[in-house]
Amino acid sequence: MQYIIMCGGNYPHWQKPRQLTEINGEALVERTIRLLKECGVTDIAISTNDDVFKRFGVRLLKHENDYTGIEYNNHIGLWCSAFYPTKKPACYIFGDVFFSPEAIRTIVEYETDDIMFFASAPPFLPPYPKPYEEPFAFKVANQKHLREAIAEVKRIYAEGGFYREPIAWEVWNVISGGDPNRINYSSYVRINDYTCDIDEEREIFLIERIADLGGRPMAKKAETTKTTKAKATKAKPKKQKNELVNYKGVMYEVLERQGNRWKLTDGVIHFWVNSKDVTA
Repeated sequence: MQYIIMCGGNYPHWQKPRQLTEINGEALVERTIRLLKECGVTDIAISTNDDVFKRFGVRLLKHENDYTGIEYNNHIGLWCSAFYPTKKPACYIFGDVFFSPEAIRTIVEYETDDIMFFASAPPFLPPYPKPYEEPFAFKVANQKHLREAIAEVKRIYAEGGFYREPIAWEVWNVISGGDPNRINYSSYVRINDYTCDIDEEREIFLIERIADLGGRPMAKKAETTKTTKAKATKAKPKKQKNELVNYKGVMYEVLERQGNRWKLTDGVIHFWVNSKDVTA
């Protein structure tokens, strides 16, 4: 099976292709190639519309891809066009993901005669750095099934059947035969360690710290209790509490609202969700 690292599309708010983001001096795509080789994989290629990836010493599969990612995961163009067209079995690995060695080993060793999807899933365990699930790879033995699913995604999208513009999750929902708008977390191989993609540049430092710790949870600062002599002080007005909401079983602070889109944060990562998916 050929392993194709997906490095196409355009990301205008990044100074360079985000698959070239360096974590401790090693580009994401370079790390993925290294980990694949450590698992014995020799047939590795990069699908891209940019010659900058020539320096990694693997075959380039030139693939015109008009997908354009913009801030807050909004985009222009159909994400499903990112799959390099081939009739041969292929494992499509996302190029903007920081993989753990265990995650790559899981993907390589998994056997299928059809299609399997690999992604994170709640409940999330530390040191996983995101408050939501992320996709990592598709392993495709049956290319005919994949192409049929892509055609179905385009049909549903043209008829307005998706709640949002379809990306990897909607593709898998169609492949697995479920509700095209609802993720079935039990339908795919869950990788729940620190493997995660990078959506914004400010996440780089966090991923670097996780890498430095070898995937171990970050130590929390110890709390200290100070004892002081009581003295009469003027009562201070209470600080207004930030609004907190429940999203997928975890409490987050609401930063901003734009119609039915709410921007939430856990103090490190900011992300947008649909207001119908949160509860007070």
